[in-house]
Formats: sequence, structure tokens, C-alpha cells
Amino acid sequence: MKGLLIAIQFLTIVPVRTNFPGEDFSRATVFFPLTGLLIGAVLGLLYFLTSLYFTHLTAAVMVVLGEIIFTGGLHLDGFMDTVDALASGRDRVATLAIFKDTHTGAKSVLAVFALLLAKIVLLTEIAPPLIYPLLLTMPVLGRWIQVWAMALFPYARKAGLGTGFIGRLGRWHLLLATLFTLLLTGYLHGIPGLLAMGFIGIVAHGSALLLSHRLGGLVGDVYGALSEVGEVLTLLFMAIFIRL
Repeated sequence: MKGLLIAIQFLTIVPVRTNFPGEDFSRATVFFPLTGLLIGAVLGLLYFLTSLYFTHLTAAVMVVLGEIIFTGGLHLDGFMDTVDALASGRDRVATLAIFKDTHTGAKSVLAVFALLLAKIVLLTEIAPPLIYPLLLTMPVLGRWIQVWAMALFPYARKAGLGTGFIGRLGRWHLLLATLFTLLLTGYLHGIPGLLAMGFIGIVAHGSALLLSHRLGGLVGDVYGALSEVGEVLTLLFMAIFIRL
């Protein structure tokens, strides 16, 4: 239960007590996909209520805004920091320093605008009732990718927010998170969902390999960036599939 509460506390704005011991943080990664399902349930409800009175475009916009609010924009912030850092073209030490810089560059603003626009457009491409299981799956896959990256790649710094989660993170954490994601995705979407999961996993792993090589490991902002890109890829893959 502690692990689930930590995951909810970290990944959403739901108020949870904050005095958990550090050794419980790695255990929380098992519940990242389950917390993603909670986020997806909120998004599905928001889409349903909005679409009762407005167009699907408006419902899609509300879903994107709702996710930003419900997650506190945590992963979008990581996405923007990652874009700023990688676009700098600096060496490893300077690039890692940019991740901690509070200033926002023009490239990251353009990138996050494109990301949010892509989410909105792709959401409008998928009509009810197909949109509801997808809204459940999208944040689950995004949080599963984080566990994948934490478990399989080193952390680039000796200290940082991510060290609490990866300190005692083992392969069994990844196995349980993957099993939950696999079963849920297969149940809700069948073979297309499993293909989407495999595709997203391959892209995420390849991206993490390249970033780890450049940075000497990954950082918390990269986890957030991988999650955001994973959500967009989920929408893109399913939007393509339903037209085949």
C-alpha cells in the first residue's frame, strides 16, 4: 500500500502524506502503471462529461488540459528540460547542468506546443466508444516506460530525485509493472494494443540508449520526456490501426 500511495503522490496532485521512508520509493515503481490507470480513468470521465455538451475537439482539449492539471505538469516539465538540454549541443557536463537550469528556451516552448497539439489532433481522430479504452491505456503505457528506463539504464548523477526510485529498483519491479501493463493493454485492445506496446517499448528503449550514451545515464527529466512521447506514440499507433 505504501508503494501505491508514493506513486500516486509523485505522479498526481492527489494529496497524500509525505513522510514515507526512502527505501519504499523503489517499491512504488511497481505501481506506476496502476497510477497511470487512475489518471486514465479521470481523463475518460472528463472526456465523457465534456462530450455531452460540446464537440469532440473541445473534449480532446479538456482531456489534455485535465492531464496537465491532474499530474501537475510534471512530465511536460521534464520534456521541456530535455529538449533544452539536448538542443544545446554542449558536452555531457554542460548538458546535465542545463537540466537544472530554471530558464526556458524557445526550442522547448515550440516542442511542447507541438506535443500538445499532436495529442489534441490525434485524440480527435479517435471517436467514442474507442476513445475510452485508449484514454485508460495511454497514461499506463507512459508510466510503464518510466519503469523500463529506471530499471534498465543507470542514473546520470550521484544524487537527484530519481535516485530515490532506482536505488533498490530490481528487475522484478519491472517484471510486475510490465505484466500489469501487458494484461491491461491486451484486455482492452487485443493484438493491436500489444503491438502498440511493443512498438513504444522499442522506441523508448532505443531513445534511452542514445540518451544514456550521451549523458552517461538518464535523469528524472528524461523519464518524463519518455512518458510524454510514449503517450503521443500510443495515440498515433492506434489512430493508424483503426484506419487499416
